[in-house]
Amino acid sequence: MTRRNVCGRSDLYNKSVASALGLALFAAAGVQAMAGELPKKGTFAGTFVHEAKAKAIELGKDQWGWTVFGRIATMSDSGDGLWHNMSGDCLGMGVGDQGSGYCRHADSDGDMIFERWEESVIGKGTGTLLGGTGKFAGIEAKFEYEYVLLPSPEGTQHLAGKKRGSYKLP
Repeated sequence: MTRRNVCGRSDLYNKSVASALGLALFAAAGVQAMAGELPKKGTFAGTFVHEAKAKAIELGKDQWGWTVFGRIATMSDSGDGLWHNMSGDCLGMGVGDQGSGYCRHADSDGDMIFERWEESVIGKGTGTLLGGTGKFAGIEAKFEYEYVLLPSPEGTQHLAGKKRGSYKLP
């Protein structure tokens, strides 16, 4: 028997929407440059929070298609460098636990990075940076992320998580 919440949504629906939003939020977390020049290569680790609007449609018994659009904010674990004090937007879609999407992140100078994320299990995934502007022009990165879903009103998703990886600049 499919378990349903007070709004009549199944756990699979809630997990699907949460997965999409979490991914979007993590992806949107972005990177922040240090006060000085960013090293040409390095590693990064940080914390992110995400809030998104979610829509889902039933695609059959216990199967849901979903979309998310939300805002993300990040801070690096070191207190500077990549992922520190950035914010952005994320967009994603998927079916069930699997999804993918894109994010753009901006630092206080307005320099941006562009990200693609994927996940096949709710709560964890991988991503790449597709480039950036300003000090992030030409950036390449690969990362992994994990998150937990926080209590959220129906139609929204709230997440908190960690991201870690490595990057290089031209």
